[in-house]
Order: sequence, then C-alpha cells, then structure tokens
Amino acid sequence: MLKTIDEVITELENIKAECRYENSTLGFFALLYCEVTKNVKQGIADKIFEDNSRMEILDILFANRYIDAYRSYQKNEIVTTSWEVAFQSSKEPLLILQQIFLGINAHINLDLGIAAAETMDRKNVQDIETDFNSINSLLGEMIDSFQERLNTASPFFKWIDKLAGNKEEMLMGFSINIARKGAWTFTKDYHASTDKAALLVVRDGKVAKIGELVKFTKSKFITFV
Repeated sequence: MLKTIDEVITELENIKAECRYENSTLGFFALLYCEVTKNVKQGIADKIFEDNSRMEILDILFANRYIDAYRSYQKNEIVTTSWEVAFQSSKEPLLILQQIFLGINAHINLDLGIAAAETMDRKNVQDIETDFNSINSLLGEMIDSFQERLNTASPFFKWIDKLAGNKEEMLMGFSINIARKGAWTFTKDYHASTDKAALLVVRDGKVAKIGELVKFTKSKFITFV
C-alpha cells in the first residue's frame, strides 16, 4: 500500500506510461486521475481544504483502491466487479469519454465511499462531507480541462464535440453530481455497517450494472445509486 501522495503520483505516472506503451485505452482514466491527484496535492499545500491532513489520508486511501485494482487486474487476479467492467472496456470500441466514465463510475460510486469511511473510522463521518465533495468537484473541473485538451490536440475531437452539442460533457457533469450524492449515502451506510463485506458486495453489483449501461449509452443520462 502506498503511503504518500508523491508515491501515488509516481505510480499513476507508471500506469500512464505502461498504457501508452501497450496502446491501452485504460490510460485515459489514469491520465485524468493523475492530474486530479496532482491538484489535490497542490490544494493540500495551499491549505484549501477543511482539514488538509485528513484530506491527504483520504486521497491516499482512495488512490490505493484504484491502483491495487489495476495491478490485480494486470495479474489476472480477482477485482471488484465494478472495476472488472471498467478494465474490460479497453477491449471494446468505446468513446474516450465512455472509457473515462467507466473508471469514474467504479472509483466514485464504490471506492470513494469506502475510502472516506475508512478515513473516518471510529470518528463522526459527517465531519468529512465537505472535503468529500471537494474531490468530486476537482474531478468535474478536470473533465472539462481534459475535454478542452482533446479539442486542442485534434480538430477532429473539436468537430465531434460541436456535432454532439456537448452532450457527453453535460452527461459527465450531471452524472457526477448525482454520483456524489449516492456515494455520500453509501459512505454513511458503509461507515455504520456491522457487515461491511456484505454491503460492499451489494453495492459493487449495483455499480457494475451502471458500468454496463455506460457502455451502451452515449447521450442519455445515467441514474446512479
């Protein structure tokens, strides 16, 4: 398990490089997530969060869930169904934003709630809600930035963006807001649960079903749990 944000960033850079070398579309989410993590690190340095030391703990626990899942999948080991759906998407002809969305689905709808609950173990979970929302806000901002970078890098993407009327971008922003609410409810339930393993299995199944919907949805809103 990685212990510092710098270690997390280094490992995310390694994953990006591996995906680039293997020409894997899983690199799109790794790229976005690496940028989000760098922004969190800077935010902690600038003391923009409600509790900066706690945010560092949350960020590290949160990132480790993605990194562990990615490494396990590469070794053909068992991962949560949510991440399996996301990782298998690299074998399918999907839009770039769909690839990213599948990673976001698994990471926010399942991982974030677990990481937040673990951060607040034996503490009042309500105290972390503001910083919990901050991570979601940063992710939303980075999606906008990522979309703009795609448009700048290739006139083709810009043309597609105009043709679609920004439907995919609106889908992202709208769905992340819904995901945040559902993830926070799950955080509180998981924090209070006396059978976390059973609750995780149920939640994982629901999130995986959302991931399957993402694969077949390009312009419709996704309902999160």
